[in-house]
Amino acid sequence: MKIKQILMAIVFTAVLVSCGSTDPKEAGEKAGKEVCEKLKSGKFSQSDAQKFMKDAQASIDNPEDAAIWYRAYMAKAMDCMK
Repeated sequence: MKIKQILMAIVFTAVLVSCGSTDPKEAGEKAGKEVCEKLKSGKFSQSDAQKFMKDAQASIDNPEDAAIWYRAYMAKAMDCMK
């Protein structure tokens, strides 16, 4: 079940490419940690997924930033789930 929720958050966030001003690696790590903590607490919701979408948009300027964000997100989320 948790894997499905992580994948749902990834689908909503990883494909977004928009103008932004924050560091994509830092933003991805932050999002990964937040998703993990919400999943562990059992309080992950659709509104959380929407928040992560907006956060991703703010930190992704181009496809390279999207890849950086995605790698950082996955690394932090998977590390937290251990």
